[in-house]
Amino acid sequence: MANAENAAKILNYIKQDASTYYKNYVPTASVDKDNIKQIGAVIMGDATLRNEFISSLVNRIGFVTLTNRIWENPWAVFNKGLVEYGTTVEEIFVDLAKPFEYNAEAGVDNQYKRQIPDVKAAFHVLNWQKFFKVTIQEKDLKQAFLGWDGVQDIISKIIESLSTGLNYAVFMTMKYMIARVILKGQGNAQEIPQVSAANMKTIIAGIKEVSNNWTFLNRKNNLAGVANHTPKDAQYLILTNEFDAIMDVEVLASAFNMDKTEFYGHRILVDSFGEIDNDFMRDLFTDTNGVLSDMYIPITDEEKAALAKIPAVLFDSKFMQIYQNMHEMTEKFNGESIYWNYWLHEWMTFSVSPFAQRMTFVQGTPAVTAVAVSPSEATIGVGQKVQLTATVTAAYFANKAVIWESSNPDVATVDATGAVTAIAEGEVTITATSVVNSSVTDFATITVA
Repeated sequence: MANAENAAKILNYIKQDASTYYKNYVPTASVDKDNIKQIGAVIMGDATLRNEFISSLVNRIGFVTLTNRIWENPWAVFNKGLVEYGTTVEEIFVDLAKPFEYNAEAGVDNQYKRQIPDVKAAFHVLNWQKFFKVTIQEKDLKQAFLGWDGVQDIISKIIESLSTGLNYAVFMTMKYMIARVILKGQGNAQEIPQVSAANMKTIIAGIKEVSNNWTFLNRKNNLAGVANHTPKDAQYLILTNEFDAIMDVEVLASAFNMDKTEFYGHRILVDSFGEIDNDFMRDLFTDTNGVLSDMYIPITDEEKAALAKIPAVLFDSKFMQIYQNMHEMTEKFNGESIYWNYWLHEWMTFSVSPFAQRMTFVQGTPAVTAVAVSPSEATIGVGQKVQLTATVTAAYFANKAVIWESSNPDVATVDATGAVTAIAEGEVTITATSVVNSSVTDFATITVA
């Protein structure tokens, strides 16, 4: 009876907003067992009514249902919402204001001097434009009017196909994005003991220490090196099913100063960080001309094996910058073959914040063993530039960032990316030093002639 009542409501909702022609000819739905067949006979006997019905069913009923179900993936909490206008989101961060010593006399001269705040910006740009397609045939529509369950079934067929396809694509893209961040060594890694029931107390203590440290201002755990912090209620722990099965949720919840029920909202599950569907991702990022996007680099079996050993990652809620840019359904009826095609267009932005904190927990000692600067030498003219790169060899996803220094800034300067600018004639040594191990360095010799 519940299905009949719900289906009748759907049919009457369609009629309520339908054209006058539809309202005049299509009967009002009731839970009478023959009523659904009467409605079906009228609609299926008139092409105009048929097209209006299926269009309303998908666009007014199905699309609303679909929108509500789109974010039923394990990492839905990281969606930042719809970008109403434009294709770029600017993220602003203002670093700490500098302290000054009080001096009454100096204040007379300095009170009107400007102290420009250290403002940093990151831009997150639309980079994911996909569509998902489903076909409704006339025979599918006929099935809808055999009984009250048929109306629910045809909606389910549309929604299951589109929402499952979209959710899987979004989830896999999110997981791939995080995997690439970890593989690049962008951020810090923290060693914990091998995951086992016997080690769980020590493991949770290690996670709690990191979580507590995050509540204090620090520059260590974000890509931009800004002074930032993350309160407990903005911290999210993504952990594997295997780790979750062993650890005590109540004990871990206490590490975040939350009760068990509240902590469930901050505990996000993942099957495995190494479970990346390369075939699906290759299809997802291959255009209609068969060209693979440079956004996607297949993850090797060796990389997958290393990622699979990660039990948990701690995130600031702002780390994943994920936005919807467009969410739209379009349709087209094929009169020759008598079927309806529906396209769900989903445009999104997938990015990470350089200002938010992230920590990868690993079962080994993160370490940097080598830095190699390329090119090792170069000759440039005054005012010219040369780009240096540092290839860092690391274990257990240690931070691969380096600090660049010039032995003589009067001859040539170097910025945080390794870009060298020649100032005056002479020779200078540009050194790259690991942020993890200051004893691991390499250099390039730059001649300015």
